[in-house]
Amino acid sequence: MQTSTVHVDDPIPRGKRSFAAVLDPDVIKLVDAGVIVLVGLLSGFGYSLLLLGREGSRVEDLTVALTVAAIFVLIGNQYGLYQFDGNRMIGRRVRHISLIWALTFLFLTAVAFGLKVGAEFSRGFILVFAATGLVAVCGARIFMSAAVRRAEVNNDLRRRPIYLLAPRAIALQRDIRISLGSLGLGVAQIFDWDSGQSEDVQEASAKDAARRLLAAIHGSDVEEIVIAADARIWLAVRDLLRNQPLPVRLIPDPEVAELVRRPFLTAGQVTLVEVQRGPLSVAERRAKRCLDIAIATSALVALLPLMAMVCIAIKLDSPGPVLFRQTRNGFNGRKFKILKFRSMRVQEDSGVVRQATRNDPRVTMVGSWLRRSSIDELPQLINVLRGEMSIVGPRPHAISHDTYYDKLIANYASRHHVKPGLTGWAQLKGFRGETRKVEDMARRVEHDIWYVDNCSVALDIRIIAGTFTQLVKTGNAY
Repeated sequence: MQTSTVHVDDPIPRGKRSFAAVLDPDVIKLVDAGVIVLVGLLSGFGYSLLLLGREGSRVEDLTVALTVAAIFVLIGNQYGLYQFDGNRMIGRRVRHISLIWALTFLFLTAVAFGLKVGAEFSRGFILVFAATGLVAVCGARIFMSAAVRRAEVNNDLRRRPIYLLAPRAIALQRDIRISLGSLGLGVAQIFDWDSGQSEDVQEASAKDAARRLLAAIHGSDVEEIVIAADARIWLAVRDLLRNQPLPVRLIPDPEVAELVRRPFLTAGQVTLVEVQRGPLSVAERRAKRCLDIAIATSALVALLPLMAMVCIAIKLDSPGPVLFRQTRNGFNGRKFKILKFRSMRVQEDSGVVRQATRNDPRVTMVGSWLRRSSIDELPQLINVLRGEMSIVGPRPHAISHDTYYDKLIANYASRHHVKPGLTGWAQLKGFRGETRKVEDMARRVEHDIWYVDNCSVALDIRIIAGTFTQLVKTGNAY
């Protein structure tokens, strides 16, 4: 049996250890919450005293600040904001923080609207708090990231010393030690075995390596044991490690790691692993619905004068109803009547529905402008309030188009795993308007399916923000 003990060539720094730069996720949550509450109180004080010339309500300011802190941390935790990465990807983290901060205030607005308590809080204070709070939270995260990098350069970064038990092929990979280091773990010694032997010999070698590891623990300052092994090796060595007071972590093989990352439920002796998830969890669907209601309600109120003028223009331009209704497939294939401002002289809703083309004679004069500017889609805000659509999702196609393309494009029906939307990932990437070839529709569907597989409220906010820019590109809309 070939086993060995490896003393790594990049040992844990034994010098300065006072700087606890390995930030625990719970610590970062507390820092975020503390910064938010502090900035909320200062924003309320500054706005009331400096801009209004009077002292505001501390209780009101504290209530808003605590509520924002709680919502931000809860949503941030849900979307991985506190997953430790050594604070290296600070640019991505700042973008992530900005999206979650926007979502927090949208959610707060929706709750205040639903409970009819919005009038009790100062809008000026909320705006000041929203602006300064985002800067403060991002600034705190940038400071922590810079402190971690500085500690690494000065050898002040404290990593918990660990022993690594692993096959030689894995133990010799420097990337493993680097990855563990980014998690705040420093490999002091590696106990390995030859993985190129028979299964029985491997198990015996792994047990021998585990015994040497246990012997080395006595008198050492090691704080943790990490094992890189498949389930068979883990079962072979776990009893040897059971009497140790140290925590033991397992780096599973890729197949097991895939299952470990998935949510699970337990009841008695039964464990249910979610090997295929729906696009959104119950909590995420509720958050998305709150976002939909908040945006749809605000947009309808703000755009009501414009929509009234559009109705008048349509009636003056050509005979027929103001609104066009057409049956579409929604979530899970449920049919609903989509609403649009009428832009054509025809109202096809059965049989073959022909897409609009450039210089299409069916399009009215007002309708041409409505389609280029996407104003014809505004009545779908009502579909959103009804719960038939979402602000963001795959654009719903005519039923005849669904039937046609479902036979030609793989996984086309996956578009219906979420509610259809006013805008979507495909539209943000420029895939809107006429699809002259099957390949054009296939590219649109590819983006729609990507959204279904990756949808989140944070992604919805990103798409909504990008849609305003995309609307000026009207090359394919006619």
